[in-house]
Amino acid sequence: MIAFIAEFAKKRGVNTLIGEYIPTAKNKPAADMYEKHKFKKIDDTLFSAELEKQKIGYPLYIKLAILEKANG
Repeated sequence: MIAFIAEFAKKRGVNTLIGEYIPTAKNKPAADMYEKHKFKKIDDTLFSAELEKQKIGYPLYIKLAILEKANG
């Protein structure tokens, strides 16, 4: 999901992606998600990624296919 958002944002001229982690019991499994994707920690809940300097790739278990819309 982060890789898709980063790619989408970069294509639209965004240079910095900011993510927020809201610490709740339900979000605990994602506590280190931004750090795993090499985001820089701004404070306890905010993280940033410079899209021109770093590549946020898709996990190997995800295959992305682009389907073209059929005319008609």
